[in-house]
Amino acid sequence: MLAGKKTLEIRKTAPKAAQTAMPDLRVLLYETRSAGGCGMVLGMVRCRAVHPVRGIDLQEVCARACLTSAEPVTFPQPLPLTAFGVGCAPQSWRALDPAAVNAALAKK
Repeated sequence: MLAGKKTLEIRKTAPKAAQTAMPDLRVLLYETRSAGGCGMVLGMVRCRAVHPVRGIDLQEVCARACLTSAEPVTFPQPLPLTAFGVGCAPQSWRALDPAAVNAALAKK
């Protein structure tokens, strides 16, 4: 996503925050340690919509993507998960304390 090559994330589930009236969901972009990754948060993207995908073609999925290549934000320095109040890498969606996220983003 940060390189602009990937503009759509497809998951089996959606975060609970996306099921509410929340107009602007911030999604942190975490790089795993596998394949030499740093195991840190590299950036963030704002997801304005979550759409169920069933029985539609790839072009329509791409057209309905809620992300453009200009929207991801790359942090000048990767941030550890602990900066966001998280001790280990999440295996799925995880709601974070907004105050911890805002404090971490203010330091970047």
